Amino acid sequence: MPQSKVNPGLALLLFALMGAGCSSTPRDSLSSSPLTVLQQAGGTHFRTLVHEGWWYQTQRDRLLVLNPATFEIEHEVAFAPPGDLGSAIDMVILDHQLFVVLEDDGVAQLDLTQPARPCLIDFTDARTLGILPRRLSVVESSLYVSGKGGVVRFADGQRIFADLGDVMQVVKTGGAEGGLVTCIGRRVHRVSDRAFVGSASTLQTLPETYGLPGHLVFVRHVEGGSQVGLMTPEIREVSTKTSTVMVEGRVSSVRFLSGLIWVVSDRSLRAYRIDGMKLTLVHRFDGEGFRDVGLLDDNRLAVAGTFGRGILRIFDDAEGPGGTMIRKHVEPGQLTEAQSDGRRILAGTGTGFWLYDMADNQARVTDRRPNASVTPNRVAVTIDARVVIDESSRTITMTSSGGERTYLEPDRAVIHCVVSVGGYFWLGHDRGITVLDPDRADDPVIGRLRLPGPVSWIFPQLSGNGAAYVSEFGGFGVVEFNASFE
Repeated sequence: MPQSKVNPGLALLLFALMGAGCSSTPRDSLSSSPLTVLQQAGGTHFRTLVHEGWWYQTQRDRLLVLNPATFEIEHEVAFAPPGDLGSAIDMVILDHQLFVVLEDDGVAQLDLTQPARPCLIDFTDARTLGILPRRLSVVESSLYVSGKGGVVRFADGQRIFADLGDVMQVVKTGGAEGGLVTCIGRRVHRVSDRAFVGSASTLQTLPETYGLPGHLVFVRHVEGGSQVGLMTPEIREVSTKTSTVMVEGRVSSVRFLSGLIWVVSDRSLRAYRIDGMKLTLVHRFDGEGFRDVGLLDDNRLAVAGTFGRGILRIFDDAEGPGGTMIRKHVEPGQLTEAQSDGRRILAGTGTGFWLYDMADNQARVTDRRPNASVTPNRVAVTIDARVVIDESSRTITMTSSGGERTYLEPDRAVIHCVVSVGGYFWLGHDRGITVLDPDRADDPVIGRLRLPGPVSWIFPQLSGNGAAYVSEFGGFGVVEFNASFE
């Protein structure tokens, strides 16, 4: 992207990385925040790509490069020090380069000259893009970035579509009017004039090899699941009876692999074949927490999600039955309940729980369950101050010796919890953790960490000067004040 700009800390980080000949280890953060992320465990695996025999997998704010033969991590790219960027939630390959979206924060650009060791070469931040980036699209060899605020053509930085909502990927239609279209909510809009042209939550163009030129696959999120089906170049459903199917759960990814349409939801993996204009179910693998898939070979899928990552055998073969997860690495990636005794945290969902040790940063699967329903703290007090999260969860009211005032997070992030640690108030929200000093008369913020969210639980350490957190999609972690902070 011409004349891209990054924040000063990331600019120096990238300079150091490139000057060192493509290191994958970030230098010390140049942030002025007095907070440090000491350790992290788990986090959702969001996006999966297989390229020249290597498995690229995003997790938290990093890229993992796995060897499918050994199931081992061969290389890792950390995009910034922990606490600086959001999760890596989307990625595409274009012209021997890998582009990765760090949620709401920017787009990282990596060179793939050595596919086993992607090299971080540039980073374009959200301020430069003019939107909060969340998705990537490639249309006719051009890269587009979309998200909250619109769609940007990456090559020249031109915002080609503006909207206050969360804008999805763009695709090119082959109808009489042609042009780019995108989705907002469940409405399809033409990019050129914003005209409403159809109904879908997301759209993807069918590859030409699938035999339906100009046709698309749509996903429409509805109550109880997702509808998936074929659309004409004019953005019309081909047939609600034969070419549209209902899928349980929320569909997060649609992949075109080996002539099949793979539909990934948080409840199942399904593969459909196009028979004329009909979608025929070929494979179905039920499970919890799927997010994405990639094809390793004719009979193995790379599978990832909130459960971790694994390799799925598709068909029966000499080594065993089809529909079997032959390799699996589990990690805490979806945590909606939590309790703590000050040393350990018990957290998980109805499908499984983890016990996290704050001291050794180990999370282990456990049969234990919370002994009672515990809700996140919405009120916290110190000796002479009090914070209350309001009903909207967007604003807090802070009362101290200086009087009463309100505070809200940037971009109106939802605030999920508040605790007091060492006389300060720690807020857990959609974008991470913010620490407030009730005695500061002007700006109460003394530190902020960008973490995979939402951070729904914060537990003060029994000893030390920090706290452990639980993020629904970011796993566990421990944060402390820097040694120099007074």
